[in-house]
Amino acid sequence: MNATRSMTGFGRAERAIDATTVLTIEMSSVNHRGFDARLRVPDCLSSEQPAIVSRLRHALGRGSVTLKCELVSLANREPAAPSPLVNRDYLVATWATLEPIVANGDLPAAAAYALLARAPEAFASTPRSTAPDPAFAAQHFDLYRACEREATATLLGTQEDEGTALAAELEQLIDTAAETRVQLGARAAGVPALQLETLRKRAADLLGSAAPGDPSPNGQMLERELALLAARGDVTEELARLDVHLEALRDTLHGGDFTKGRRLEFLCIELGREANTCASKLNDGGARSLCIDLKLIIERIREQVLNLA
Repeated sequence: MNATRSMTGFGRAERAIDATTVLTIEMSSVNHRGFDARLRVPDCLSSEQPAIVSRLRHALGRGSVTLKCELVSLANREPAAPSPLVNRDYLVATWATLEPIVANGDLPAAAAYALLARAPEAFASTPRSTAPDPAFAAQHFDLYRACEREATATLLGTQEDEGTALAAELEQLIDTAAETRVQLGARAAGVPALQLETLRKRAADLLGSAAPGDPSPNGQMLERELALLAARGDVTEELARLDVHLEALRDTLHGGDFTKGRRLEFLCIELGREANTCASKLNDGGARSLCIDLKLIIERIREQVLNLA
C-alpha cells in the first residue's frame, strides 16, 4: 500500500437480517498516538468484542476508533418526530396564578410566556414503540462481519482521500523547507570568515588599550584561538544532516509503509533539532532569521504529520 492515510475518517454499512430487522454499523476515527477502540455493540455481540478490536487494530494501525452497531427493527423506524402533546389543564392553572402578577406589572408578559413554554409539565411527546432488540442468532455473526468489513473499507477510503490531500500539502512544505535550507547554506557559508574578522578587530582594540609594560600575546597562538572561536559558527555538518532528514522525509512520505506517521514525526523532531543548533551557532542576523523561517516550516510539517496514520 503506497497510499498515505490520515487518521480521520468515517465509514458506514448496513445489512438486512430479515424482513423486519436491519443491522447497521457506523465507524469513525480521529487522531491518537497509538490505537484505541471504543465499541458500542448489542449485548448479543459482547463475545465478539475482542475479535472486533483485533481486526480494527490490524486494519487501521493507529487512531482512536469508535464503532457503533445497532439492530434496528423496521417497525421502529418512524418517518418523523413524534408530535408534542399540550397539557392544557396545567397551562390554564399556571396562567391563572401568573395573570394577576402580570396585571400588577410585577412580571412582564413575555417573561410569563417564557416560563410557561419552558415548563417540563407543559408538553409531552407521544411515546415511541419500545419493542426489544431482535435476537441475534448465531448464524448471523458472518453477516455482522461482512458488514464490519464494508464499514472498515469505507473508513479506509475516506482516510486515504484525506491522506492524499495531506501528502500534497506536505510535499509543498518540504519543497519550501528545502529552498529555505539552500538560502541558509548560502548565508552561513560566509559567517565564519565574518566572525573571524570581527574577533580580530576586537582583539586589536583590546591590545591597543593595554597599559605600557603589559605582556604582549604570541601572535600565532592568538590567531589560532581566534580561528577556533570563529569555527564555532561553521554549520556544515548541521546543514548536511538537514539535507539527509529532508530527503528521508520525502522518501518516507511516498514510501510503502502501512503506518508512516510516527517515522515522519521523528524526522520532524530531528529537523527541528538541527535548525535550533544552526540558530545557536550562527552569529548573524540574516542567518538566524532564515533559521526561524525554517523552524516555522518544520512545525507546520509536524502539525500535518500528526494527522497521518
